[in-house]
Amino acid sequence: MIRIKSIKERIIIFPGEIEKWALTKGDYLYFFTKGKVEICFNRTKTVYSGNTHVVIQYSHGSFYINNIDLQPIELSSFQFVGVIQTANFKSLRVNFNPNPFRTVIKLGKSNELLSKRIIETLKKFQDDSLDFNDNKFTDFKDKKMDLRLIMVNRYIRKNYYREITLQDLADLAGVHPTYLSNMYSKVFSISPIYFMNQLRIKKAKDLLEHTDRTIKDIATTVGYRSLSQFSSIFKRSFSKSPSIYRKELYESQTAERESRRMLQ
Repeated sequence: MIRIKSIKERIIIFPGEIEKWALTKGDYLYFFTKGKVEICFNRTKTVYSGNTHVVIQYSHGSFYINNIDLQPIELSSFQFVGVIQTANFKSLRVNFNPNPFRTVIKLGKSNELLSKRIIETLKKFQDDSLDFNDNKFTDFKDKKMDLRLIMVNRYIRKNYYREITLQDLADLAGVHPTYLSNMYSKVFSISPIYFMNQLRIKKAKDLLEHTDRTIKDIATTVGYRSLSQFSSIFKRSFSKSPSIYRKELYESQTAERESRRMLQ
């Protein structure tokens, strides 16, 4: 289930004025607006015009929407906490169904069905963010650095389960670690180490769901030498420890099997 933190419906923002949110790291925000707006979040600014549906996940810095249109605009939104942690994304307003999000605003609350549909959308965002298309970055100004970033991205995807440091990746690209982290984050909207952790946790989730391997073994398999570090990062992504996640999954599957048996 998602947990709603606030709902704002049909707010009017006048030209040149801004609307701010007090967001906590990991919070999601959906909003819909018409007109030309400038969105500032995660220290980046993006301009949209027309009918705009956006879902963002907050990471750091200030977040606000600036009306840069010549007339007042209307905005509706809701802020919520999800059950998964996606890779950071700049904005997602294409190829997702906004209906469950808009229904939450209309009803002023969520329910089990709406939560399920919203979570499915977030999971699709997560899968999309982990399936980078190298062609997406061919227009990057520094072609030499572009190729290096793609090389680093491919290396992480292929070797995420190994012990990899930012220095290792910087040596691979032939640049300073800070420079690599800044440029990688600028292009992919996620740091290289955070991306590596996303891949590790996604694989760990799959192993928890489909094998009976111990949690310690799974942690080692996906690249964590410390069980406490693995548990901490997993809990940050799913709001529960690996052991609780597996226990709840087992109970859910058992209840589902029992329900089917009773219907036979």
